[in-house]
Amino acid sequence: MKKQWEQTQGIYIHIPFCMQKCLYCDFASFAGKNGLMHQYALALANEIRRRAAEMPVSERATLYFGGGTPSLLPIDDLKIIINALKETKLWREPAEVTMEMNPGTVDFANFASIGKWALIGSASAFKV
Repeated sequence: MKKQWEQTQGIYIHIPFCMQKCLYCDFASFAGKNGLMHQYALALANEIRRRAAEMPVSERATLYFGGGTPSLLPIDDLKIIINALKETKLWREPAEVTMEMNPGTVDFANFASIGKWALIGSASAFKV
């Protein structure tokens, strides 16, 4: 096993879906492709499972969901991705979990649902 300082300290999960492509954005992101979200979540979960053994990850590694607009992803599809991270031990006791969100893509109840569900089995406390 690698020493703590030799392990990956952060994981970036890219969600490439947007409501619109912003002029300033240079990231791989696509508007009007929402019909692909479920297939993307399944493919990403499979990729996580295939490659997890290659990545020595600290149990406190931070997780960052960026994009695109990750908050556009339906909760059930987000759960598919998070379950893959948890199954492969890439998500254990993260020091921080961050998700990019744009106003209008998530409401308070939805946000609370994401946070409470995601932290099940974690020592972290989620407060709203």
